[in-house]
Amino acid sequence: MLRRTMAEFDIKAGLQQVLKRIDEVLLQRPKILSLPNLHMIQTVDSEKLATKLDAAWSKLKPDTEPPLRVLIQINTSGEEAKSGIETKEAPKLYQFISKNLKHLQLVGIMTIGAFGFDYSTGPNPDFVSLMEVHRSICEANSLTPNSVLVSMGMSNDYDRAIEMGSTVVRVGSSIFGHRAVKA
Repeated sequence: MLRRTMAEFDIKAGLQQVLKRIDEVLLQRPKILSLPNLHMIQTVDSEKLATKLDAAWSKLKPDTEPPLRVLIQINTSGEEAKSGIETKEAPKLYQFISKNLKHLQLVGIMTIGAFGFDYSTGPNPDFVSLMEVHRSICEANSLTPNSVLVSMGMSNDYDRAIEMGSTVVRVGSSIFGHRAVKA
């Protein structure tokens, strides 16, 4: 069993799961937001979710605690099966969170690119799209590119994502193996 005393946890879940968990937080303090080493939630994709997270974090943590770090999840592929805000709406959500929610520290953006993209045809358009959103957010908010994290790339394409500008990669499958398929 892994010791998690020094680990930092990033929580990744679909919007409905996160909203359900946040509602539970407001009622009974569930385990996810009370993890002592919770580091970041990477799946914020709406004002509603961000506002609920902000309220829940403010109830769970004293004002002396640092804000909860979050990333905006952007659906760069347009796939309905994937969560995330549309690329054109991301800068508006970035402004909303950074200006209105003091219990959240907005640190960047993320996407899950199309799985199995054929790189012989050129760069992954999902990564290109996220980097365009990144540039737009930085320009609109007078931020340096290094001050806004870019989370894209997983075990199968992290090297390509880094080449495109990713500063955070998710390589759980390479470390822990692939998830079991649910029956």
